[in-house]
Amino acid sequence: MSSKVDVLWCRQVPDEFVHYGGDRMRLFRVFPLPPGEKKMVGSQVLYVAEDKYASLVAINATVPMVRCVSWCPMKDRPHFIAAGQHNGRVTVTAFGQEEKGQPASFGLELTPRNSRPCLAVDWNTKSENLIAVGLEKARNDFSLLVWDINQSTRKNALDTPGAVQRSVMEGPSATMSQPAFEQGHGEATVSFTWLTHQPSTLLAGIGRQNLKIYDLRDESFRPNSSTTTRAIHGVCVDPLECNRLASFSDSSVSIWDLRSFDKPVMTISKLGWSGLMKISWSPTRRGTLAVLPKESSCVRLFDVQHAPFEADFFQGSDITDAIVEQMVVKSGESHFASFNWHPSYDNRMLGVSSSGDVHDIVIHEKISLSWKADTSLAWSCGSNIGHTHVATVGTAMGKVDEEDISMVMKKRAVDGYGLKAADNVQIVANDDQLVAVWEWLMRCQSLISGGKLPSASMSAQNIGIRHLLSEAPGDPLTPSFTRRGSIDISIKQYQSLTRRQVQRLCGWDFEGDSLEDYVKRLELERQYERAAAISLFHLQLKRAVECLTTGSRSEDKNTSNLHLVAMALAGFNSASTSEMWHGVCAAVKSKLTHPYILAAFAFLSGVTATSRAPAFPATPGGGSFPASVNSSPFAAVLFETDMSLADKVAFACSFLNDAQLLEFVQKVTSQMELDGRLDGLLLTGIDGSGMHLLQTYLDKTGDLQTVCLVVALCGGFSDGSTTDSRASLWLDCYRDLLDRWCLWHCRAHLDVALNQLGTTTGQTQQIVACCGFCSRSIASDSGRGSSAPNRQATAARRAQPRVTACPHCRKPLPRCALCLINMGTGSQYRSAADGSCLRPGKQKKSLFSEWLTWCQSCHHGGHSTHMQQWFRDHVECSVTNCHCNCAQLDSSLLKDLVSEAH
Repeated sequence: MSSKVDVLWCRQVPDEFVHYGGDRMRLFRVFPLPPGEKKMVGSQVLYVAEDKYASLVAINATVPMVRCVSWCPMKDRPHFIAAGQHNGRVTVTAFGQEEKGQPASFGLELTPRNSRPCLAVDWNTKSENLIAVGLEKARNDFSLLVWDINQSTRKNALDTPGAVQRSVMEGPSATMSQPAFEQGHGEATVSFTWLTHQPSTLLAGIGRQNLKIYDLRDESFRPNSSTTTRAIHGVCVDPLECNRLASFSDSSVSIWDLRSFDKPVMTISKLGWSGLMKISWSPTRRGTLAVLPKESSCVRLFDVQHAPFEADFFQGSDITDAIVEQMVVKSGESHFASFNWHPSYDNRMLGVSSSGDVHDIVIHEKISLSWKADTSLAWSCGSNIGHTHVATVGTAMGKVDEEDISMVMKKRAVDGYGLKAADNVQIVANDDQLVAVWEWLMRCQSLISGGKLPSASMSAQNIGIRHLLSEAPGDPLTPSFTRRGSIDISIKQYQSLTRRQVQRLCGWDFEGDSLEDYVKRLELERQYERAAAISLFHLQLKRAVECLTTGSRSEDKNTSNLHLVAMALAGFNSASTSEMWHGVCAAVKSKLTHPYILAAFAFLSGVTATSRAPAFPATPGGGSFPASVNSSPFAAVLFETDMSLADKVAFACSFLNDAQLLEFVQKVTSQMELDGRLDGLLLTGIDGSGMHLLQTYLDKTGDLQTVCLVVALCGGFSDGSTTDSRASLWLDCYRDLLDRWCLWHCRAHLDVALNQLGTTTGQTQQIVACCGFCSRSIASDSGRGSSAPNRQATAARRAQPRVTACPHCRKPLPRCALCLINMGTGSQYRSAADGSCLRPGKQKKSLFSEWLTWCQSCHHGGHSTHMQQWFRDHVECSVTNCHCNCAQLDSSLLKDLVSEAH
């Protein structure tokens, strides 16, 4: 007959365990293995892990054919153990301690009437004088026996738990044949467990399909509760949740609740299980159940902590977060024979293979990480929680912290980054892309309010240049004309109302002396190169040279060579068509880096391109443009990628024909959408393409803040402006982000600004006074979106503002403590004529003096004006025999209310 091999941690000594099976039990102690020490070979040493070994402490060979064991819970007898044998006897014995291999001291033997295998033994940890034994069935005999090792009467033993008579185990040997409690007549007790919160109560799996609960104090010897199930094996109670039990059948595990014992609250089953050998709750991890399938090299751990009741999981794929197969503990190539949780150390398990090898296993917890909105990092591992700030990790991480988009957004929010475009330009002055977007929105607002753009057609959807060009009339769109400025040459340009509107959106709204004002502003901002290029694009060569000369005199080191560029530009005149000037321009091209300087020379080269090849031909990158655009003499100007998009589009409106302009805008728009360039909104507006552009920008940068504010300022959250649900999602996410940063004032300012812009629908009323009987609002109407019949009813109810009973259950409303009149008034906002609810700040249903006011402590109150009058002269509640000092609970608020009344 093959012997069962098993291990069991010692209850009293944390690093000791018993290894038993066959005719001997061995006591081992685990020690750490010093680094570099060679492994010893011998029967007295077991290497249980890479860094641990177990040394033999004692051997007990006096108990034959051991099948199951249970440690003594007495603190002064740490090495006493109860061993169940193949013949049904249970021997209480102990290990010798002086030296290895010392014979065991013999104590007590519990002998049943009929010999049969012992299936389970468990020493009661609370009533230390009780040992329960489960046996195979026998005809006309019991299988569930409870022994009182004090040899006293059953009643005295149960009434005095823990009062153990030591003399029984101190003698040389003793035999007991009469148990204190017997059950399971003619049936087998395959498993049982003591209930931790009721030390005199046993739960046992008896027979083939019965789970029964016995209370040893019940003189009737009948089960207190029972249920029919095939899951009668491995009965165990969760040591951290006294009402949660587990048992198993051939291939499924059932979880039970003692408070509802009719059926299992959940079942775990997997098709790959051919059977189960053992289950056990973790004594240190709440809700963790270890399951050992047959012929398996791993123990599966299930977390059932948050599992819903009445849930069945029959397939491995159906195991959800409520029951999670958390991790797998492997034993190597051989199969597990058994395992045992450590009683006190977290995540430590002792396993034994079918070959007898012992494994001391530390289960590694899954580490859960969570980023806080301020870049603090928190993590949890088992019962431990850690927290740190990434700036404390190291210098490199600290630098990343400052440049992280979340920190950038938070700093902008604190600085006032919101729905005021002018303020936003100053806050993001170091980001040319964002500056261009907010300047475009400022121009849109200014042009629409000034009547320079058709406000009827300019909305959140069609505010882009592409829409303006597509709405141009079909007649000659752009009549051309020849213009001669300070440059002594004629240049063909294009002009129309639509092009003028496009240039206004780009910031080129030059009429009269406005060009000079614009150039002076650029000079004040030290953008000398841009000022010179724009002057040159408007054929003001002399003004362009002046800009460069002014820049060369500034203290900026980057403008020191502008006087040379000014001399080169000044050399262009009516005689500049010579080959010498073009050769000089081509030679200096490699030395020029500023995009606007390159664009200026490319423009002058294009002016005379009709007679010769331009000195600044189209770069290879320009091949991405349509052929018609590449054929333009000014194509090299449009190829300057670092040049402002607004300036390039405005330039194209002056020097490209209709076909070239439309193709150029379409190509640039597609490229902007692909790259997620936010300044591309100048072309798309907030239509479908614009929303895709914003999404791409958000995916690449994570700048939720700017995306949300841009859409809000364009009216993207108002009803009907866009059908894209992403707008509302972005707003909700950004509001939540402000809350997580604890920037509640910033979030409130955002909500107020959105409400003033009309880009959000009014918030529904969230706080109402409820009836004390039916808990429904005592308001006489919903106040929102009512139909015509409802509006008539509302008007009728407004004619009778005072209500004495709940409009739903008709129970009387509370009375004012002073005037004794029912406090029934509507505290919502009045409905408009069309049935919609007016926004805050509009006409209300009733004055504040008529509102209900009550103390949150004693719940007494009355009309607001009466309460104000009372508490001007009193501190105590106005109700007789109520000694609540209502006025002192919120004295600051009371002062505000009194001041408002005056």
